Amino acid sequence: MNDNISVDKNTKKIEIFWKRFSDEYPIAYDSVINHYKKISSAWKKISPFYGKSMSGTFSIDEDGELTGNMPFWISIGLISEDIIQFITEHTLNENELNAFKKKIVKEAKKVATKTAEEISSHLMFEPEINPIECRECGHLNPYDSIYCNKCGKRLKNR
Repeated sequence: MNDNISVDKNTKKIEIFWKRFSDEYPIAYDSVINHYKKISSAWKKISPFYGKSMSGTFSIDEDGELTGNMPFWISIGLISEDIIQFITEHTLNENELNAFKKKIVKEAKKVATKTAEEISSHLMFEPEINPIECRECGHLNPYDSIYCNKCGKRLKNR
């Protein structure tokens, strides 16, 4: 009978913990529940040990390598997948992502419509390069100058 009381007290403590956890950290709580469901489902689908009780464990061996059993690696894989999905989904919202895709397609079409002749003809001519005017003395310097050829002051953007 004492064992039952102990179990009941532990059950109550666990219930209180999960209630506090869900109240204080609702996003983390939902994540834990979703991971639990996902890991359980994956275990049922792919484990050769389904139907047997098995704890997920890991350790660091003498060479500093992380080692773990099958439930541990399934958990890590599914959590990693969720992290990647979260980052992917929350980096750009859907409208931003669609706008970005349209921009890429538009630019790709521009490039694709240029013929090899157009591209090569642009490369045959020197680009027009303007001289750089010194802010101190007004002297016009060659476009690749770092310092003014007249007063020696450093030129802007150099």
